[in-house]
Amino acid sequence: MPRYEYEHSWACPHCGAAVDWNWLDFEKVVPCPRCQRKVRVAVLPPVTFGAWFSLAAAIVCLVGAASATAGGGPCGLFAVLLFAGGYAAIWLGTNEDAFASDEDRRQWIRDAQRESEAQHRRAMIAQQAAQEQDLARRRRIEDERLARETRLEKHSRTVGGLKELEPREFEEAIALIFRKNGYSAKLTLLGADGGVDVEVEKNGTKAVVQCKRYSGTVGAPVVRELLGVMAKRKVKEGYVVTTGSFTPQARQFAQGTRIQLWDADHLAEVMNNS
Repeated sequence: MPRYEYEHSWACPHCGAAVDWNWLDFEKVVPCPRCQRKVRVAVLPPVTFGAWFSLAAAIVCLVGAASATAGGGPCGLFAVLLFAGGYAAIWLGTNEDAFASDEDRRQWIRDAQRESEAQHRRAMIAQQAAQEQDLARRRRIEDERLARETRLEKHSRTVGGLKELEPREFEEAIALIFRKNGYSAKLTLLGADGGVDVEVEKNGTKAVVQCKRYSGTVGAPVVRELLGVMAKRKVKEGYVVTTGSFTPQARQFAQGTRIQLWDADHLAEVMNNS
């Protein structure tokens, strides 16, 4: 519970807001400006009253001691009572709960419990909303994947359909064709293929694939580049797949190597048999 301040305002035990008091009032109950609950305030803290009581008791004790021979018993008893009252007021001043009634404390506890429950509900609502957003995102990604696979499946049945695809989609379609023929296939990262578009593997033998969505011919430099990549990666097999054809120089260079050239006719034959 918030402590009270004794200078110019008191702290509301319910919400902690400052409650101003009037110097003309000794003690009163005023509404909190924030939560509008009643707060008991006083002009001076009880410690001050306790100090005055103690001072008065000390004076009376001195007077009682001076007049002890003249029957100062009642005066001494009065001093003891003043001392007791002073110390009681000091104790009340140091006990912050003395200024809040039991009902105020119970109300503060109820408010704290309601606030805790409200925070828990808000946290549960936020968590549920986050879960729903994540589920919606997963569904959207899955729908996009299915739509993409459907599009690739449709266009990977003919060479003409392959030519209608975007470059990256064409590479995905070639990977799909390899999978249909018993290979495991994965695409390389965009911009970092190093002359390789698809990596395939079958029966423990790895191979690299270069995809060319051409309407014309593929020359020997492409085949030579793939041979260099194979040597660098220590891969024994390679494929150059195109929707066009190969020049005689490319076919001549591929002879004696383990590079297979798939032109439009061979690609159509593979798609029909898969």
